[in-house]
Amino acid sequence: MIKLEMLRCFVAVAQGGNLSVAADKLGRTQSAISMALKQLEAELGAELFEPGRKDRLTALGKHTLGHVTKSIEHFDQSVQSIQSFAASKTLHIRIASVPSAAQVILPSVLEKLMQLYPDVHVELRDMDSASVIRELRLETVDIGIASNVVDSRDLDRKHLISDAFGIVCHPDDNLIEPGESLDWEKFGSRPFLANGLCKSIDDEGFQKLLSKSKLMVLNTGSLMAMVRNRMGITLLPKLLVGNSGWDLQFHEFQDTALRRDLYVVRRAAKALSQEAEVLMNLVFDAAKDAVG
Repeated sequence: MIKLEMLRCFVAVAQGGNLSVAADKLGRTQSAISMALKQLEAELGAELFEPGRKDRLTALGKHTLGHVTKSIEHFDQSVQSIQSFAASKTLHIRIASVPSAAQVILPSVLEKLMQLYPDVHVELRDMDSASVIRELRLETVDIGIASNVVDSRDLDRKHLISDAFGIVCHPDDNLIEPGESLDWEKFGSRPFLANGLCKSIDDEGFQKLLSKSKLMVLNTGSLMAMVRNRMGITLLPKLLVGNSGWDLQFHEFQDTALRRDLYVVRRAAKALSQEAEVLMNLVFDAAKDAVG
């Protein structure tokens, strides 16, 4: 069984280049770290470092380092959050939200909440919808804002807003003529930048366009920067693009089926604090203002 301590030792050696640096960083002996590496490689059935070189990773070592580093950082952040919560007598509210709501709706909400409850501590995590639901089920967050939320026994959802999807392109791109209808086929020759929301569109024409995409960008800021640098076009909801601050064109689809629905989600049958309930009410008020 692969243990967290094995992975910590591997990351420390991979980043430091030798056992001595890793030992100083982790406060362990070099022999203990060496043993942990041998156990990890035995579990994986392959070597992580090139023979006799702790400063040069194998292909497996590079792949492992890329995945494990982020996982350990997330674990450490979670532990720190738990410890801070346990040591503090002040109320904590933990929120996970998709980027559009985090950027457009929540700033004014949190400002008002802090005015009403100066002692409340809020932790906001910006992530995709699937991650929001996962964190809710793990009970690492109290409130979530996500799209594509299906009915389930363990979660309560309330519809927040609905906004249109549209094609996003460079401001100087003559992609669509005034009054011209949007047609998936006309975009076939353009590089398409896929993103996490694309999988929620089951239109056959769009899926054909999506299948040609060679680049998936999960961070919305990076995605918009690439569009702005003429690397391709993409598909995003109006709420996000219209309030992003990026100078981009947004061409809305009139088809009502091509819309994104956002929900406020919480654990079913789990009471929230009065402050968290107030926060949820503020979210709904702010959402109405955001969509006009």
